[in-house]
Amino acid sequence: MLFAAILALVMLTTPAPIWLAAIIAAIGGLCISYIFFRGQRDAVTQNIVERRSNTGPGAPKNRDSDEDDALDNSGQ
Repeated sequence: MLFAAILALVMLTTPAPIWLAAIIAAIGGLCISYIFFRGQRDAVTQNIVERRSNTGPGAPKNRDSDEDDALDNSGQ
């Protein structure tokens, strides 16, 4: 949506060709989202880390791992 808004703005206000307007919109959208959407980016990153490590809330229970740990701790 940010890309489309910047693209429309550039196309309506400058005589730039469409390919140049698209490049400007892509770079502008990237810069704006990098600066202003840090909180959302960090939240997504944290969610990915929790899912990959299976430690987050709602992580599936790994029964095989629990059984292996129990056998290791029992001294067998």
